[in-house]
Amino acid sequence: MEGGASGKGPRLGRLAERAAEAAGLAIVALVPLVINPWGLAYGLPKVVLFRGLTLLMTAFHLLALGWGVRPTTLPRWSLHPLVLPVLPVIASVLLSTATSVNPFVSLWGSYHRQQGAYLLLCLILWGLVLSVHLRSLARRRRLFAAIAWGGSLVAASPFVEAAYWHENPFTWRPGGSLGNPIFLGAYLILTLPFTLAGLVAAVRSRPRSRLRVTAWGAGAVLQGFALLLTQSRGPWVGGLIGLAIFGALVLGPGHRRWGLGGVAAVLLLVGLLVAGLRFGLVPGERISQLPYVRRIAAAADLSGGTVRVRLVLWKAAAEVVARWPRVGLG
Repeated sequence: MEGGASGKGPRLGRLAERAAEAAGLAIVALVPLVINPWGLAYGLPKVVLFRGLTLLMTAFHLLALGWGVRPTTLPRWSLHPLVLPVLPVIASVLLSTATSVNPFVSLWGSYHRQQGAYLLLCLILWGLVLSVHLRSLARRRRLFAAIAWGGSLVAASPFVEAAYWHENPFTWRPGGSLGNPIFLGAYLILTLPFTLAGLVAAVRSRPRSRLRVTAWGAGAVLQGFALLLTQSRGPWVGGLIGLAIFGALVLGPGHRRWGLGGVAAVLLLVGLLVAGLRFGLVPGERISQLPYVRRIAAAADLSGGTVRVRLVLWKAAAEVVARWPRVGLG
């Protein structure tokens, strides 16, 4: 009886550990896809699901520790490389929330997004707990696959949006399940390197599976095409730089000079493009009116559009830092 009882604890602990990992992978794959097609608050369902799954993941992790799957002590846990840098962040978040003009809003966030201190602490908690479950190569591969295929499903959402949803109320550009084309582009430039890494691994594997290569290649093409459809200039620049760095890493240490040269070439090309547009060096009137070229050429106009909005916001932020105005009802 004692042997059966002692064996039951570790077995339940392993199940709880797998459940914690499954909750972490579900966050990666499902949260970006959750939407409310009948409302404008695209981020609210994502926040609710993320916080719930994070608490569930943490509960399973604590159960696994309680059943002795991964016994750990507080000094050993405190030596984790992610813990010490995060502690000042947690302290500053709690202090700023407690001393805020409106602590309730600072804790929960606004109604439409709810990106307050509670969500930030959940993000930190999710990252720390997930890092504990990435000590084996198989688990890291499962996480990379969840990121890549979650990104492919999100990349397909603009096409579903065009077929079944209403038009995007915020802009004429597709935002997919993230609601905003800038958010969609920023998300895709994070998932595309993982998809390309899976494609490279599938090509280099022996024996090579044609089905795996086709699946990973289709995901990479879909994400790249969706990134192009967003017509978001910032994600385009970030994607070019990210792809250049990815190419440098794939080439390996033996071709480091080629990789660094590629990164420098991309940065130089982007700089020359922006400078050329700033001084009115547009290829031609007909070419400049093409949809995607028009988006790039519009960045040279500092008097209107989102460029003007950014300049106003940056100026206001600089004045706040320089003048330190008094905060209060007056």
